[in-house]
Order: sequence, then C-alpha cells, then structure tokens
Amino acid sequence: MRLSPKKELQVLLAIEDLGEASSKEIAEHLKIQDKLSVEEKELLRYLRRLKAKKVLAANVVNGLIVWKVSDIPWMPKSDMARVKTKLTTMSPEEANQVLEKWLDSASKTPNLPIINKYRNFHRIEMTFETMDPILGDRIADGKETGQFPTSYSGKAFVPPSWWKAWFRSNLYLINIPETIAKFRLGYVSKSIETNGNLISIQAIGDKGPKTYEALPLGTKISMVVKYPMVGTPIKSSEQFKQFIEEVSEEPQRGFGANPFYYGGRLKLVEFIDRGLVASKVIN
Repeated sequence: MRLSPKKELQVLLAIEDLGEASSKEIAEHLKIQDKLSVEEKELLRYLRRLKAKKVLAANVVNGLIVWKVSDIPWMPKSDMARVKTKLTTMSPEEANQVLEKWLDSASKTPNLPIINKYRNFHRIEMTFETMDPILGDRIADGKETGQFPTSYSGKAFVPPSWWKAWFRSNLYLINIPETIAKFRLGYVSKSIETNGNLISIQAIGDKGPKTYEALPLGTKISMVVKYPMVGTPIKSSEQFKQFIEEVSEEPQRGFGANPFYYGGRLKLVEFIDRGLVASKVIN
C-alpha cells in the first residue's frame, strides 16, 4: 500500500478537530470536512503509524477503540491553523515536510503529567415537562406498535441512551463534538410523573403510518447529567442552564422516538447544580 503524507496529515488534523473519535467518526469527518474518502484499511495504517510515533493515543471506551492526540505540548494551535488553510493546495512534498517536522518535535518532547481535558464534572439534576407527546420505540411480542420502555418493575422508564442521543445532537449546535456526549458525559434517568396513563398516537415514519405508545403532554421527566465545566464552551452552570432552556424548547433533535414528527419538545421546570462529582473524595 502506497501511503500519502498529505492524507496522513489530514487524518491527524481531523483527530485534533474532533478531540477524540473512532475510526468511523474520523472517516466521516474527513468525508464531510475535507471531501476526502479513505478506506478503513488505509486509515488504520495511518492511525497505527501516528501512534507508533507517540503522536496519537488509543483508548478503549465501551468496547470501541477511540483515538486522540497525545497529551503533549507538541505543536502550537497557530501552526495547525496555518497548515489547515494551506492543506488543499499543499503538494505531497510540502505535506511530508510538515508531518516530519511535527513528528520530530513530538519525539523530543519529554513525558509530562497528564491532565484530563474534560474535568470539574458537576452533578446537574433537571426536571422537564413535556410540550409534545414523547413517543416510545420498543417493538415486542410481534406487535407493530412502538411501545414505551419500561423498567423491571413495569413502570414507564426513559433509557439513558435517549438522553445520550438528545445531548449528542443538541450539543452539536455549539460545536461540541458528538463524541463528548457519547463518551464523556454521564446520564441517569430518574422519575416520570404523568398526568394520566400512556396514550396511543399515530405518526408518519420511514415506512408510513405507525402507532406509538406515548407520554401525554404535561408529563414531568427527571434526570441527572454529569457535565464538565472545563473542556467545552460551557464554563458554568448558568451557561449550561441557558443552553438547556433553549434546546429543550427549540431542539436540533427532539426527545423520544420519531421526534421530527411531533417535535419531542421539553420545558425545563427545575435545575439544580449539586456541585462537583465525588467532591468529598477529591477534596
């Protein structure tokens, strides 16, 4: 396989953009941002080469390998920005010179204590009130109806995966990579207080009309999220609350199944910042 220094440089800059990402997410970023298609076999070769040079680090999160730039002060952001603007017109020889310079700089950097980029996690308790029906997505017993998830006790229950998907899409509005919501935030679903039983409602899906079980309007849903106040554009609980208030009522992606039909809008009715996670341990 003939490797391209220019592609290798683009892979490295894509990972720097994303912060942390799987090979699939890196490939998608390259395709969208750089209009560059790289086969998985070739991409993995670049990733292994960069890791061998100690420029990249690989971690396993939920059984998936994710890549990030090593925690070493090896290249100023200004240098990276200049290279990004010239990358499309850069010759293979110029790309190789830049790459070799960076790799040489990284190899001479002493090992330093690692500080997590995302830190000072706060435990935020929130309660929302549904402004639209919140549709269920479970298919069971051969039924075509999208049933609302239930806990082991048989009560209506919001899976943490729903919150992950909701945060992942809405945080993207403020340029926070989807990987942060997927791998760095913690979600705990709490109570559901309905003003009645689950309702049956029909919506249009990819395959036409479909019936769903749904939470009625006015249902209160409580949850906990652990969010870092260092590492993203959100630096305080006040900013986080302002963000939640906006995206819950005007979301990029609504809540629940098929949110783009009924909207899946929520209204924030309670917001409590309990402070640093495990503060008694780290203090």
